[in-house]
Amino acid sequence: MNLCMIGSTSALGGLLFGYDTGVISGPLLFIRKVMSQSPKMLGVVVAVALAGAATGAAMAVCL
Repeated sequence: MNLCMIGSTSALGGLLFGYDTGVISGPLLFIRKVMSQSPKMLGVVVAVALAGAATGAAMAVCL
C-alpha cells in the first residue's frame, strides 16, 4: 500500500473518533433531563458512544 494512503486512512479514523467524542457532549443535557438518568448511567452512555466510535475508527483503518 502507498504510504500516503495509509496515513490518510489513519487520519480519517482519528478525525472520526474525535468528532464522535465531541458530538456526545450536546445530547447529554437532553438525555439527563428527558430520561432522568443518574450520573452513573450518563457515564455508561458516554462509554458506549466512545466504544462505538473507537470500533468505527478501527474498522475504517482496517478496511
